[in-house]
Amino acid sequence: MCKDQYLKHLQREIKDLPEFEQKEILADISEIFDMGGAEGKSDEQIAGNLGNPKTLARTLKADIFINNAQEQKTWRSFFKAFGLLLGMGMFNFMFMLTPFLFASVTVLSLMAIGLMLMTGSFFLLVKVPIVTAVFNGCIVLGAGMAVFMAGFDLSKLIFRIFLRYFKWNVSVVRRETIESENVV
Repeated sequence: MCKDQYLKHLQREIKDLPEFEQKEILADISEIFDMGGAEGKSDEQIAGNLGNPKTLARTLKADIFINNAQEQKTWRSFFKAFGLLLGMGMFNFMFMLTPFLFASVTVLSLMAIGLMLMTGSFFLLVKVPIVTAVFNGCIVLGAGMAVFMAGFDLSKLIFRIFLRYFKWNVSVVRRETIESENVV
């Protein structure tokens, strides 16, 4: 595959990135082709060393989305990176979706229990002396707030853990690509 074909394939794969990111990536890859040509390598050799444009685009997009998720710390950027990594293969699908679903259910359960305890604290005012009802209501309200905050803090911790896992996963995919190129 010649330089122009490689760049066209790569551009097609990264079209959903911001334009400045696309230009930067294409300029970097073009520079790699130019440097390789100066060293006497053919375009086919350089394209072979870079690997499949689709795989390269996925790893570059994963890097960008993971960095955005770390900088912005929004759930939207997190789910963009998560979705992209799920699409990188069956291994990622199995080993990312299962822990993610488990963590999500755990966090949502904690938050739901916390909300139910906070709401339920107002229903403790039935058929008991008022002092006891207020005391029990305050205890249950406090426990509900504590459980809800534990769920919230756990969600932030899980967010950070998954971002680290995403980075590790991209580095593993890169190493596999590099190793498979060296074998051929």
